[in-house]
Amino acid sequence: MSGFIFEKHSNYCALRFTPEMESMAWHDVENATKLISDRVHSANVNAVLIDLSQLQKVPSGLLPSIVRIWKAMDTNKRRFVV
Repeated sequence: MSGFIFEKHSNYCALRFTPEMESMAWHDVENATKLISDRVHSANVNAVLIDLSQLQKVPSGLLPSIVRIWKAMDTNKRRFVV
């Protein structure tokens, strides 16, 4: 159970959170977003598109984790759309 779909495109990464994310425990959300952060870093892109449209509610652990993903990106080049 990952709770997200990660897609790397030529100039950006797309991240779609799935309904599974809503029922995940806090530590599972943190582990998933750590994995996402690693994938964004290794993709070597400066733009990330985050799609929350499949969620009925945003889990409390997801918002700070999204901010951590944003902060982990290059401050001078990052582009982030939620």
